[in-house]
Amino acid sequence: MIKKFILLFASLFFCLVCAEAALAILGLPRFYNWHSTPPQFSFIGIEDGMPVYVNAPGECIRFVYDGNPRGYFGKDNEVDQCTNSLGWRGPEFSVDKPQGRLRIAFLGDSFTFGEGVRFQDTYPEKVSELLNAKYCRGGFETRPYNASGKYDITGGLYGKCFESYDFGVGGYNSVNELFALEHFALKYNPDIVVLKYDLSEAEPELYAVAPGTQEVQRVPRWYDTDPRLFAARPPESGLYKLRLSRLLWQINMSRKKNAAMVSYYSALYQPESRDWVRSEQALRLMIRICRQKNIPVYVVFFPMLYRLEQYPFADVHSRVGEVVKEEGGVFIDLFPLLKNLRTDKLWVHPTDQHPNEIVHRIAAKAIAEQIN
Repeated sequence: MIKKFILLFASLFFCLVCAEAALAILGLPRFYNWHSTPPQFSFIGIEDGMPVYVNAPGECIRFVYDGNPRGYFGKDNEVDQCTNSLGWRGPEFSVDKPQGRLRIAFLGDSFTFGEGVRFQDTYPEKVSELLNAKYCRGGFETRPYNASGKYDITGGLYGKCFESYDFGVGGYNSVNELFALEHFALKYNPDIVVLKYDLSEAEPELYAVAPGTQEVQRVPRWYDTDPRLFAARPPESGLYKLRLSRLLWQINMSRKKNAAMVSYYSALYQPESRDWVRSEQALRLMIRICRQKNIPVYVVFFPMLYRLEQYPFADVHSRVGEVVKEEGGVFIDLFPLLKNLRTDKLWVHPTDQHPNEIVHRIAAKAIAEQIN
């Protein structure tokens, strides 16, 4: 028995040494810190008790990431997200619209803003790029927006040139986007409106006015409720000196975070959920407002980049699609286009699961193909 125990212990020790060596060679587990958090928003008022905010105007909001595993970021692992004087991403917007120009207004949150993605790679920019390559004649240049000239308009879309106005702001939900449509986007006389939808649309507003003090405060999200789930690294103890222990901790925490996320969004989208009802009402109203003005509306649904091979929210996509079609909009579901891809290859960064330039490119192609 003693010999068998010694042999078992020696075997386990040998396997542990081999596992530690293999993990060391592979550089695993790898722990990343969250990107830098520069001031990102500007509050411009309070309407109906809701803080109104846009992106910080006239700024290049720089996110610096912990590492550059895809080789996409700049030399300092950075992405600059520059805004115009009104707080919208990209060059200055103009109310005036030259003859032959078709303007597309994009509404959404950080997905539409293109968090972690270079400006030219965002899906709003890619959509106009694709449409201009197909329809625009005479070498029309979409930047800068104050360009003028005569265009050969031969009917339909041929001879028309497109420009994208990005009204995406991080943290926006459907209610915020309805406000942005009515108070901002429609002022620029868009010919087409593209609404982004994903599971965050039914979340409460990111900011609220505190009772009594009237101060604007950030509303905690589901990932703020248990900081232990989002610890950057395992506890400092002797056990976690081993790479294998740290890897098992990482896997376990990832499993718990995913379970918490699925539970949270599943509750948001229960048929009787107040959050879903508010989002549905705002979505319907946005489509109706645009249709009353003869503006076609395209609603593009970005799936949660999680377990696409066994996606738990397909029923939500179907429900939103029915709402869009009932109101006369065009529904574009990106899930079928992404379901066979590895989710970790679609993230901006291992710590930032916003869709990267690959997803933006796929989304732009799907949208452009529907505009005809």
